Amino acid sequence: MLSLRCKPCTIGLAVMVVLATVAASRDQLARWLLHGLEQHFPQPAACVLDNADGVIVLGGAHDLDARSWPPGSTLPRVPPRLEAAASLAREHPRYEILYTGADRAGDGIRILIALGVDPSRVQGQLSSRTTWEDARFTRDIPLVVNKRWVLVTSAYHMARAVSVFKANGFDVVAFPTDYGPAQADRIAVVTREYIALFIYWLSGKTHDIFAPATNPHCANVGE
Repeated sequence: MLSLRCKPCTIGLAVMVVLATVAASRDQLARWLLHGLEQHFPQPAACVLDNADGVIVLGGAHDLDARSWPPGSTLPRVPPRLEAAASLAREHPRYEILYTGADRAGDGIRILIALGVDPSRVQGQLSSRTTWEDARFTRDIPLVVNKRWVLVTSAYHMARAVSVFKANGFDVVAFPTDYGPAQADRIAVVTREYIALFIYWLSGKTHDIFAPATNPHCANVGE
């Protein structure tokens, strides 16, 4: 039988065990839900990329001031989605590059140029504040809808982004990047994305809660 002196220690230990178990369960659930978001779309085949017309890269996942970075300079930290867009631009010289999303004075475009993308290939839509506005405002740019675009954004955000752009008439190829947000952000990211997926569908901004988990195949790249 426990002595009176040991009872508070035992109770405290039990509480710590319970809290640790709950925290671990939440983190495991968040990992599982995050995996469902990030693995929803596969990386596209090379032949599909070869037949696309350009890249749409979504802003919003970075907070950098690129105004002092001259072209060709060494960048201290590059957002993965912008790095991916620049890499696609180098591999596909005929691609148009379209940056969409509000940021400080067009820093996203400056970063792309600093990464070596020819300024003549880049245009931007810098007024949108949400994923739905990204698609809706980009649709108003002349000659963008009747093309196939490689859509670049964080992997956890891709399901919502594809649903929104397809609902706005875009033909998009998912190119997820930036896998695995930090552990401290995991639960917040998962909660936000699943709630947003449901709200966008409920409000009619998307046709599906989850867009079909497919990219075009080599057999239908010209369709």
